[in-house]
Amino acid sequence: MCEFSVYLKVGLKEEKIAEDITSVKLENGVLVLRDVLGATKNITNAIVGDLNVDKEVMRLRQLPVLSQLMNFIRIYENCLIEEKYVEELETAWDEVKAEGDSVLRGLWMKYVKR
Repeated sequence: MCEFSVYLKVGLKEEKIAEDITSVKLENGVLVLRDVLGATKNITNAIVGDLNVDKEVMRLRQLPVLSQLMNFIRIYENCLIEEKYVEELETAWDEVKAEGDSVLRGLWMKYVKR
């Protein structure tokens, strides 16, 4: 049975955050890591960036816009399942765009406006 060591990359820094992980599940926009003993660790704003079964290594990427994007996707999927449109979807998309704009402004302030 594969048991993964999990690394989390935030920006340019990467650190080991868990080991002996046997499953990963997305629950309400949060990655839930479960180890061999059943203990869980919740990681917000993250996606799986790399999974290497041979080396038993999983690398996660944490990005600020992911929680808003995952919320949008959750609402969108509910619209498909329920076969109806809800205005909440527009609000969620506005939140994705606002967070994206904030990320862009932060990079601009850091690297352009010196």
